[in-house]
Amino acid sequence: GKDIDIKIDGVKCTVTAQQNDQLTCVTGKATADSDTVLPKLGQPGLLREKIKSTDSTKTPYWGAFGDGNYPVVEKNLMTSFETYAFNQDVNYQQKLSGWFTAPATANYRFYISCDDACKLLLDAVNPLSSGTPTSPSVIAYRYYWTQWRNYFYQNGVNGAEGSDEVHISEWVSLVEGESYYIEGQHIQWSGGEHFTVSVEIELPSGNSNHPMSNV
Repeated sequence: GKDIDIKIDGVKCTVTAQQNDQLTCVTGKATADSDTVLPKLGQPGLLREKIKSTDSTKTPYWGAFGDGNYPVVEKNLMTSFETYAFNQDVNYQQKLSGWFTAPATANYRFYISCDDACKLLLDAVNPLSSGTPTSPSVIAYRYYWTQWRNYFYQNGVNGAEGSDEVHISEWVSLVEGESYYIEGQHIQWSGGEHFTVSVEIELPSGNSNHPMSNV
């Protein structure tokens, strides 16, 4: 068969053993800490940052990432736009950020599901090639929890319909091959905790597919 060429964080990884469904390789020394910067063009993945007050009784709030009141307690790279846990932690906020590269010139619509609250931001106007790619606007948000991967359920205070929520974005037009800054923010207060973003693509021919696939 063909030789396998693998790089991890840009560092060559030499294959030492392989099977049909798995392999083992050994890397050299990393030249940089991979989770200290936003994933760059051509590098898949999302940077996940988690913040939490040193006082566990203090609750997170929108804007906490901007004011610096809560320290970053975790930082890692994600391979999909989804996190899931149950009763593992309380009173924290996390942010997932990276690039969405459009696979085709078409209209896109984004869906969000979370517990307890979340927002999705996208800069659909200034792609990476423009030189000013990080001016995102909120395109979808939930202020109340919903079940895992349930994009359509509306919740609200005391069971009222969450009419102020926009958990399915408007259609946005993106260009094939262009990379757009995307960012998800998630707040966990207590109980279940999850956050998922999916995307729907409408082709120019008018045919619409509904993959509901992870970004």
